Amino acid sequence: MRWDLLNAASVFATTLLIGTLIGHYVEGWGWIDAFYVAGITMTTVGYGDLVPTQPLTKILAVVLGIVGVTVIFYSAMVLAPVYFERRKRFLKDIIEKIFGWK
Repeated sequence: MRWDLLNAASVFATTLLIGTLIGHYVEGWGWIDAFYVAGITMTTVGYGDLVPTQPLTKILAVVLGIVGVTVIFYSAMVLAPVYFERRKRFLKDIIEKIFGWK
């Protein structure tokens, strides 16, 4: 399970880095602006204050959005069982302490 979490985090970070590099080198944005646009594109927020102007960047923005959503759903799929297992143990401990049930 730990490798799945590490894998999800590294894929997300790599995708964000690639989006940042594309924004910086193709569009000519500063590093912070490129990182910002990559992040809001991956999460599909899309404020619209900075938009791609190059045809290549527009195509890559669509790909970045699709990959970003996929990575976010994958991360949620990996994190959900961890969350629910911890929640289950927590509730089981409370029930054992209150009622003495095992």
